[in-house]
Amino acid sequence: MGFLVAVPVCSQLKSLIVKRTEDIQKLEKRINEIVDRIYKDFSRSVGVKNIREYEENQLKAAQEMYERKLSLSNQMSKLKYQYVFYYFLF
Repeated sequence: MGFLVAVPVCSQLKSLIVKRTEDIQKLEKRINEIVDRIYKDFSRSVGVKNIREYEENQLKAAQEMYERKLSLSNQMSKLKYQYVFYYFLF
């Protein structure tokens, strides 16, 4: 009998989760609209659609810069080891 009671409760909880998810999505959309209005002039001045696009571009650029620095650091380490090996060899 406990199982029969749990089925409607589970169904109600799933419905509640779907409703809350929809409410959250509506609120996020509203927040984005407000933020877009606040940063409208800035976004236009830097040539992006909205502030989220600008932030994505900045994050991507920062990640690329980090990867490039890491690559250069690795290359520099290899060159140092080659130099040390060459120095002691000759």
